[in-house]
Amino acid sequence: MADNLNIFLRLKRIDELLSDGTSWTIARLKSYFPELTQRTIEKDIDLIDSERRVLGASIEVDRSKRPYSIRYTDPSQTIFRRELLPSERALLSEIMSFVQQFGGLPNEEHLDDLAIKLGLSLGEHKAISLGEQCFTFRPEQFNLLFRSIVAREVVSVVYQPFGRDGETLLISPYLLKEYNRRWFLLGANAQGELLTLGLDRIRSVELPSRAESYIPCQIDWEEYFYDIVGITRTKDATTGQELPIEEILFWVGNNSLEYVRTKDIHPSMRMVRGEQEEELRQRYPSLEAGRYFTIRCIPNYELYRELSSFGNNLIVLSPQSIRDELIKRLRTTLDRYEGL
Repeated sequence: MADNLNIFLRLKRIDELLSDGTSWTIARLKSYFPELTQRTIEKDIDLIDSERRVLGASIEVDRSKRPYSIRYTDPSQTIFRRELLPSERALLSEIMSFVQQFGGLPNEEHLDDLAIKLGLSLGEHKAISLGEQCFTFRPEQFNLLFRSIVAREVVSVVYQPFGRDGETLLISPYLLKEYNRRWFLLGANAQGELLTLGLDRIRSVELPSRAESYIPCQIDWEEYFYDIVGITRTKDATTGQELPIEEILFWVGNNSLEYVRTKDIHPSMRMVRGEQEEELRQRYPSLEAGRYFTIRCIPNYELYRELSSFGNNLIVLSPQSIRDELIKRLRTTLDRYEGL
């Protein structure tokens, strides 16, 4: 990242020098960058020239005398300072309109100011519209958490789970994640234990009265969430150990087949084919038509809810533990209906 920034700043400075309307030799340009070689300066100029040609401009080289000199054919046409094309203006306007649909974002109030500076019109037309958002938290809390993650600062939160009293926690915040129209904060408590806190259950957020040591995050979030559906990695109530990954086999009826095929329940989802499929059809003759699928993930609340959401159009076949849990939930639901 630092190297890319240095290259960007260097190109910007060379562009500024060449925009003064005069001719420059490589040696004269190099005097502004004594740590660079002549070849590096020449490569930078080639890169700037290729970008200018996209704009319909170029760099003119005068080889009538040595050392040769270069200049901008049109000094006003620089790669860092130009008017937005109509297509670029429309694209940027649409992107900013899209971002505005996320309520509670940090510095959200500055979007309108930025639009005015760029000469953009927001809100006149939306090509993309998000579904209903569920922001049941205060934007200032979201902003403070966002800034604390970036700055790696410990925060003090009062957290109140549903049906329980609130408690004050010191959290090293790592990640803000949305799932199923709700936002969650993932971070470590003072003992280094990873917690997942629903933002709608956080009653207050503030910086602690005295400096606290921030616990750095060592988690690969892509890998962390790959093993689950949703947000929660469930632990065994007895041992406290994280539940293992299970291979789950299930059948999907034709009424929900295309929906499941085009929207994977989990990234590991695979359709069963060939001899294994024929064997399953013989084993479960009551499951007419439809197809069989497998996924590999850690069982959690979100997984059970997702599997249950298809009703009788999705039947889990194995493992028995997950099948039994779903049957238990269905029986409880049926008992409650019958008890009305």
